[in-house]
Amino acid sequence: LENPKRVPEDLFTELMEREFPKQKFVVQGGDWGALITSLIAGHYPERLLGFHVNMFTPPRVDEDFRLIPWQVSDSFLTA
Repeated sequence: LENPKRVPEDLFTELMEREFPKQKFVVQGGDWGALITSLIAGHYPERLLGFHVNMFTPPRVDEDFRLIPWQVSDSFLTA
């Protein structure tokens, strides 16, 4: 890897672009894959036909364990 600090969603999307140029794709993930799949969907929505995750993401809490609500952006849930 040229830059070992690159994040998985960028590497996966780059791989898909290299192997299937200009084609949209579907991603699916569970466990850690659910996180990476969600990040791909959030950062590269224009590349996807769809995405599926099969792991519940726990709610976010602050240092006092108060819930931090998720917000919906144009294409993805954000914190």
